[in-house]
Amino acid sequence: MFPDDWSIVLVLPASEVDVYLAKAKENYELAELAVSTKQHRYNGAASRMYYAVFQAVVARLSEQGVTAEKARELCGKPAGDKEDQWRHDVVTDSLILSKVGISSSRERGWIIDLKVQRVVADYKPKNTEPSDVMENLLFAKYLLRGLGAIR
Repeated sequence: MFPDDWSIVLVLPASEVDVYLAKAKENYELAELAVSTKQHRYNGAASRMYYAVFQAVVARLSEQGVTAEKARELCGKPAGDKEDQWRHDVVTDSLILSKVGISSSRERGWIIDLKVQRVVADYKPKNTEPSDVMENLLFAKYLLRGLGAIR
């Protein structure tokens, strides 16, 4: 039925954890690419870096069976209209970050810096500072390695 040189590969559905880790890796790679081009897309890099770390944290929470709603309840945040979606104020909460091994104030500070830089990149009428983006790229790489999203 199939030619002799064909292989049949069984593809299993990816787990939620695998999907979020793949998204984290993809966003980090996009951030690296954005700063390595001649056009230096620092705003795009800043946005992608934050989302890479955000998605890696979500992956590790999901791996522990923590849902978006449970995470919100754990850190005492009020319910919103989309309880099944991961909220930025929840994922970046220090209690939630400690559940995935990000417990030092230095590492939490990096995540807050990434978040602030993303807001500037996406919503403010100014550009991100190239030196800040390059520094945060190193911090994001460190965090993503620790979360197992990149090597």
